[in-house]
Amino acid sequence: MKKTTRFLCAFLSVALAFSCAGTLGAISGENPSYVEAAVDRQTSLKNPTLKTTLEGGIELYGEKSYGTFVEPCDGPIIIMMKVKNVSGERRYVRFDNEPFSGEKKITQYIGDYASFPQPNFYYLNPGEEDYFQARINFNSNEMKNASGKVNLPMKWTVYGYGEQDQMLQLSQTIDTTTVKVKSYTQKKIQTDKKLRTATLKGYLKNKKGEPIANTYIRVESGYSGTMYAKTNAKGYYSIKVMPHKVEFSGKWSRYTLTPQADGYNKRSVVVTPSNKKTITKNITLNKSTSKYKYKQTKKIDTKIQPYDLDSDTKGKVIATVPFHTLLPRDKTNGKRKLVVANPQNGKTYFTKNLPEETPYVDVSDDGKYVTVTSAFGDSNTYNAIIYDIEGNEVYRTPNEMPILSHYTGLETNKGTVRSMCARLSHNDNYLCYATVDGYVYMLDWKNNSILWSACVKGQVRTIDFSADNKYVYVTDGGGDCTSFVVSSGAKQWNTFVGTWGCDTEVTDKYIATTVKSDGYSLTVLNRKTGKKLWTYPVMYRGSGIAISPNQKYLWYGNDNGSISSVENSCIFDIKTGKLLNVLPPLDNRGGTAGMEASFSKDSKKIVVKNGRGFGIYDVKTGEELYSKVVLKKGVGDSLTFSLYASPDLKYIVGGFNDKTDFRFWGQLYFFKRQ
Repeated sequence: MKKTTRFLCAFLSVALAFSCAGTLGAISGENPSYVEAAVDRQTSLKNPTLKTTLEGGIELYGEKSYGTFVEPCDGPIIIMMKVKNVSGERRYVRFDNEPFSGEKKITQYIGDYASFPQPNFYYLNPGEEDYFQARINFNSNEMKNASGKVNLPMKWTVYGYGEQDQMLQLSQTIDTTTVKVKSYTQKKIQTDKKLRTATLKGYLKNKKGEPIANTYIRVESGYSGTMYAKTNAKGYYSIKVMPHKVEFSGKWSRYTLTPQADGYNKRSVVVTPSNKKTITKNITLNKSTSKYKYKQTKKIDTKIQPYDLDSDTKGKVIATVPFHTLLPRDKTNGKRKLVVANPQNGKTYFTKNLPEETPYVDVSDDGKYVTVTSAFGDSNTYNAIIYDIEGNEVYRTPNEMPILSHYTGLETNKGTVRSMCARLSHNDNYLCYATVDGYVYMLDWKNNSILWSACVKGQVRTIDFSADNKYVYVTDGGGDCTSFVVSSGAKQWNTFVGTWGCDTEVTDKYIATTVKSDGYSLTVLNRKTGKKLWTYPVMYRGSGIAISPNQKYLWYGNDNGSISSVENSCIFDIKTGKLLNVLPPLDNRGGTAGMEASFSKDSKKIVVKNGRGFGIYDVKTGEELYSKVVLKKGVGDSLTFSLYASPDLKYIVGGFNDKTDFRFWGQLYFFKRQ
């Protein structure tokens, strides 16, 4: 029972395909500055001005809007709005954006957008205020060399409440906001000397101080793409780059330098060039002395990709589930499989055909039970099901669950709920089960009893229990992390961490969570109090996080495809939020550097998986000690986050796809250290 669900919505993955990383220093949870507007919505607007009052008693407040587009992967245009209910009655506010035609040289808007909180609405009590964020993405083909102003029509719909909690539409308003946009292509950045005003230079040497000559250094940022510098006979390199200030953050974009030197441990260093500045960065490499070597021992065809994986604490049981093919059900019938196996020898305990693809699976700490949400799509069965290790169904949640009022939080009736995720407590006594609609249920499943139910803001993204089973921590689509008392359902604390959570990890000291919106922030909380210790605006949706056993380090990774960014895979000091190391890409393709990771028992090494293979890295130095490219040449990256590594790194299991006919097929590969 290690990882939590990372449900990546298909349409949003496409919509944000051109987003990119901008890197900042960690921000104190107490005093975030104005430039980190979308990191914390509670402080995102500085002295906002009243834009308009909608019918139904809703006031809209705005700030300046901005955007710089660097094809094909610059950050999107962000618009923040404060919304306040002055009606004296409870209101439901919905935000939408509609396609439009731009002005001047901007000819076409791709039509992709996202609005947050998710699912783009919010309940407001009388006098309550909250914040909305619109994220607008452009089609790179239409935006090449374009610049100008763009009008963004934003549609606001206000609802009131009638009897029995029904919503009544009160008004609808189109509010147009104008933003300035400028654009550059990566080709132009790499060739136009007028844009490349910063210089990166230095010497590449080994530990003895000897030059490493005639060696290419890979130079990357999300804005420039990939360029190369080459050392001369003395190990000296120099390259001109474009310094780019991210308007979203007000910070300069960072570059990574990764030498491609045979016989040396691969490592990446980070620099932050600014306009007309020269940065001298000398790089020292250590000779490769790695003793790691792995042999593939087995492969299990899971049909659909093994999207999510969980394991017990003894290293005897892993389970995977299929998700995210974007295919209709009739095309995946017989291929949607829950697979439960032994990670050491690949022995299959059992498999189950599932009625739908599902993003979530949970293995109990003792390995006795496997819990899965049985359906997420069009199936008529929406349950959480618990199996024993032999594949026998030992519990299924009732078909009818309490339906709660988002207005009062009280039960209104009973009915079918759409399952999202479920998790057993560490002692196996409790089942926390949550839905797409934001309902949370705590069950004494062995006695078939619902202990309590509660409402949160939008679909539940992650569930985690404290080690003593006294508290359960829930993140929701609206962006809150809430601590509930397991026995009573009483709310202990509630903290905003960012909408659309991707992954969460809990230790006795910390809760770490990453999201795919609200500035794609990475946040660490004090577990007991919920106080925000620090936030790092990684600017690209997270795919996974991991906390080291000694609770000193936090790993973060994203699944941004071929986009090269500083934060594909990196390690932070969990106490301070300081960025310690950026891990080098697994192979020369770059990209997808960190979809999932697992620390060794002594916290000195870390295994990181991407869509093509896995690598082992030294935590303190960031050096690559071993890499294994699993997929053969010509096969694309797989969208599977499945990774298991035993604490001693003797056994590694990863989900990949060696098929060429369809991206979302998959297999489990088993490796043993030699």
